[in-house]
Amino acid sequence: MLTGLTAALANLAYFSALRGGQASIVAPTVALYPVVTFALAILILRERMNRFQSAGVVLAIAAIILLSF
Repeated sequence: MLTGLTAALANLAYFSALRGGQASIVAPTVALYPVVTFALAILILRERMNRFQSAGVVLAIAAIILLSF
């Protein structure tokens, strides 16, 4: 039940952001959820990044910075 409630709230926030006319920023940012999962794995499970994962995270963050301008 908690998962469904969280997903519903996330969808409401997503559609609200899209309604504001920022779809070019919101859609790629939402697509970065694997970076959040990976960050939690580093913090909670003490996972280590290899160089390909590091490059992917850096490129994803760079893409969001470039899209925000």
